[in-house]
Order: sequence, then structure tokens, then C-alpha cells
Amino acid sequence: MCGFIQRITDSPDVIALLEEVGLTQTIPLFVNESSTSNVINFYPAFGKVPERQITNLIVSGDSTIDAT
Repeated sequence: MCGFIQRITDSPDVIALLEEVGLTQTIPLFVNESSTSNVINFYPAFGKVPERQITNLIVSGDSTIDAT
């Protein structure tokens, strides 16, 4: 995996989408995230560094992502 993922944390569209799909219980996670920075960059987990995790990623249980 190369490159990075950038997420805008204070987007009202994200909150609206979470409400629309019935994931309102996750909204506090995203609101809390936006209190520290309005942009978060996620870099690849080179060297198998477990601290480099992509937080608040919503995927189905059978499609777990392991970037290491």
C-alpha cells in the first residue's frame, strides 16, 4: 500500500450520511475526532507499526483490512 488517505473530520455530509444509514451511535466518534483537527492523514503501516491504524473506518465484518 502506498500513498495515504486524508479525511476531513468536520464535514457535515459525513454526519448526515451516518444518520441516513442508521449509524448514529458512531457520530460521537467522528465528533470527538474533529475536536483535535479538521484534517487527518493516514499513512501506510510500513514496518508493521500497529499505532498506524485508520480510525473510524466502516467496513463489513467479512472484509477486514490489514495493511501490514
